[in-house]
Amino acid sequence: ERENSDYEGVSLRLPVLPEQLQFVRGGDNVSSSTVKHGEVNVLRRPKLTTFQIDSFFPRTGERGYVRGREEFYSPDYYMTMLTWLQDNKTPAKAVFSGFDIEAMYVSVESFTFSYNHADDDITYSLSLKEYRPYGANSRRLVALKPLFSGSNATAYCCPTGTPKDFVQYWRSRYCEW
Repeated sequence: ERENSDYEGVSLRLPVLPEQLQFVRGGDNVSSSTVKHGEVNVLRRPKLTTFQIDSFFPRTGERGYVRGREEFYSPDYYMTMLTWLQDNKTPAKAVFSGFDIEAMYVSVESFTFSYNHADDDITYSLSLKEYRPYGANSRRLVALKPLFSGSNATAYCCPTGTPKDFVQYWRSRYCEW
């Protein structure tokens, strides 16, 4: 499992902000039919947020609307970086300056580009999807300790809950009183 801190070094500042950002946050709800109520909607966690950026990589940073003119990169740099993110299965942190939107980790889902020979700019469409770290959580096994021994039974103390709770549970399931 990777933690979010593993990706903090991966950042990509787009030179030209898109006019708009449209986010899609779908649901993963399931409809089901019951005898008593008919159709019901079982609410589940939302799907991952997706969005698309349509803009261009300018050949030069001399235009007034280009962000970061002091650290301008060629379109090849951006195309290489986006391809690298896809090839290496690496999420990046998306920060939306100029918009009131919270930053999120994203994966590159698709990257479409075309060359514009009139001004040597590269127009592109970039589809991104929210990334959530995942993986199995490791658990430590704890040995159960004898709580008491009787003539026909031994009870054990579990590491969670109180010994009294465990004894009551154990007695209700396994002892004949």
